[in-house]
Amino acid sequence: MKKILALLVTLFSLNSFSQAPSIDWAKCLGGASIDHASSIQQTTDGGYIICGLTWSNDGDVAGNHGQSDIWVVKLNASGNLVWQKCLGGSSFEFGTSIQQTTDGGFIICCLTSSNDGDVSGYHGDTDIWVVKLNSTGNILWQKCLGGTLNESKTSIQQTTDGGFIICGNTSSNDGDVAGYHGDIDIWVVKLNASGNLVWQKCLGGTSGEYEASIQQTTDEGFIICCLTWSNDGDVAGNHGQSDIWVVKLNVSGNLVWQKCLGGTLFDATNENSIQQTPDGGYIICGYTYSNDGDVAGNHGQSDIWVVKLNAFSNLVWQKCFGGTSLDDTHENSIQQTTDGGFIICGVTGSNDGDVSGNHGGSDRWMLKLNASGNLVWQKCLGGTSNDSHASSSIQQTTDGGYIICSVTQSNDGDVSGNHGDEDIWVVNLNSTGSILWQKCLGGTLNESITSIQQTTDGGYIVAGNTNSIDGDVTGNNGEGDIWVVKLNATLSLVENELNNKEFELYPNPTNGKVTLKVNDQFNPQLVTIKNSNGQILEKINVSKNTSNEFEIEINAENGIYFIAVFDGEKTITKKVIKN
Repeated sequence: MKKILALLVTLFSLNSFSQAPSIDWAKCLGGASIDHASSIQQTTDGGYIICGLTWSNDGDVAGNHGQSDIWVVKLNASGNLVWQKCLGGSSFEFGTSIQQTTDGGFIICCLTSSNDGDVSGYHGDTDIWVVKLNSTGNILWQKCLGGTLNESKTSIQQTTDGGFIICGNTSSNDGDVAGYHGDIDIWVVKLNASGNLVWQKCLGGTSGEYEASIQQTTDEGFIICCLTWSNDGDVAGNHGQSDIWVVKLNVSGNLVWQKCLGGTLFDATNENSIQQTPDGGYIICGYTYSNDGDVAGNHGQSDIWVVKLNAFSNLVWQKCFGGTSLDDTHENSIQQTTDGGFIICGVTGSNDGDVSGNHGGSDRWMLKLNASGNLVWQKCLGGTSNDSHASSSIQQTTDGGYIICSVTQSNDGDVSGNHGDEDIWVVNLNSTGSILWQKCLGGTLNESITSIQQTTDGGYIVAGNTNSIDGDVTGNNGEGDIWVVKLNATLSLVENELNNKEFELYPNPTNGKVTLKVNDQFNPQLVTIKNSNGQILEKINVSKNTSNEFEIEINAENGIYFIAVFDGEKTITKKVIKN
C-alpha cells in the first residue's frame, strides 16, 4: 500500500510542470573583447559548429585579422574545443550564418568590408562574402559578391545539385550585380559547388524590398518572401504602403510568378516566414495593420497574419490572429507540424480577441493551427516584465511537443529562476500547449539568445551571449562571451496517468516485456521508449489492426522507463518500472 501511495505522489508531482532538465555542461567562448554568436548546429559527428563574430585576439581566440572577424568554433559532444578559426581582413566582417554541407565541411555566408587577409575580390562598400571550409576548418574557397555600393541581409542554403543559393539585398548595379530596379532590391545568387557564379537575379521595383526569406522548392526552383513598397518593375498588385511579396523562380532563376499580399495599410513579414507545404503550396506568416484587400478579420492595430497559397499562387485561405493591441511575429515565425497543421511563435500585447492569459505588457505568444488555418490552441508565455523584445527560436520536438528559446526579464507568471537582468529562457510545451518545464539560464547581468536545437540524444543545445560571471556562467573571458549550454533530456510527462484511459501498460512492474493495450478510440502511430534521463532508447512504428494490444520489450538494465505513445495529434507518456 505504501508503494502505491508513493507512486501516486510521484505521478502527481510529474504532472503539469515536469522536472526541468539539468545542465550537462556550459561553455564560455571568447576573449577580452566582444564576442557574439549568430548560429549553432549539431554536426554529423555528434559535436557542434558555432559561427559568430569576435573583436578579440586572446583567450580562446587566435588569428584575428583586425577589427571584427567571423569566428568559427568546433566543439565535440562534451563541449570541448576541437578547433577555432578567425576569418576576415583588416576591416569589418559581420552578419553570418553557417551550415554543414553534404561533404562534411561548412559553408559560411556573411558581410565584409575588407580586401585583405582571407578576403579577395572585394567590390566596394559592403560585399556578401561566402567561405567554404573543410571539416577541419581550412578554407577551400572564398567568394566576394556584390558591386560598388552596399549589399546586406544575407542567408545561404545548399541546393540539391551540391551548389548554393544566396539571398540578400543590394543597392549596386555593377560588379556581379545586374538588373537593379532602384532603392534596395532583393538579390538572389546561385553558385555551383566550387563557388563559381551560375546566375544572379535582382528582384523588386523602384521603392525598395526588405527582409527576404528563400527556400528551394520540390521542383528545384525557389520561393522567396519579403516586404515590398514598390508597384513597378517586377512588382505588380501592391495594395498600398508595404505588402508582403511572394516570388517563385525556376531552377535557372527566371520569374515564374509573383504575388502581392495585403491591404491599404502596412503589411510586413520577417525572415524565415515562408515554407512549402506537402501539397506543393505555401504557408506564409507576417503581420498586418490592414483590414481590406486580401486581409479580413483584423482585431485592431497589428495582427499576426497567416496566408495559405496553392502551388499556382492562388489564395486558399487567410487568417488574422490577435486582439486590440499590437500583435507581431519574430524570426522563425511559422513551421508546419507533423500533424499537417502549423505552429506560430509571435508576440502579443493584447489580452482579448484570440488572446487570453497575457501576464502583462508583451508576452511571447504561441498559436497552434490545424491544416485549414483554424486556431486549435493559443498560449501566452511570460511574466509581468518584458518577455518579447528579443527574437526567439522554436522547434517541434521528437515527441510532438515544442521547444521555445527566448529572453526574459520576468521572474513571475510562467517564469521562475531568473538570475537578474535578462536571462535566456527555455520553455517546453506538450502537443496541446501545456508547459512541461521552463528553465532560466544566466547570471546577474544580461544574456541574449541566438538559437536552440534538439540534439540526437533527446536533449538541447543552446547558443547565446553572456556578460555575466556568476549564476550558471563560469569562465567568461571579457566584455561579452559566446555562451553554449547543453541541457539533458527531460522526462516530459504529458498527462496525469491516473486520469488517462487511452492505453494501459501491464504488467507494471515488469521483468522487461510489457503489453500496451489501447482503447477503441485511440489510434497509436509511434511508440517511444525513454530512460529516466529522457534519452530515447527505441522508436517503434505501430498501427492498430485486428488487435488492440502490442508487446514491447525494454532491452536495458533495471530501472524507471517511460513509454510515450503518439497518435498523430498528442503524445501520452506513462511510467514503467523494470525489476
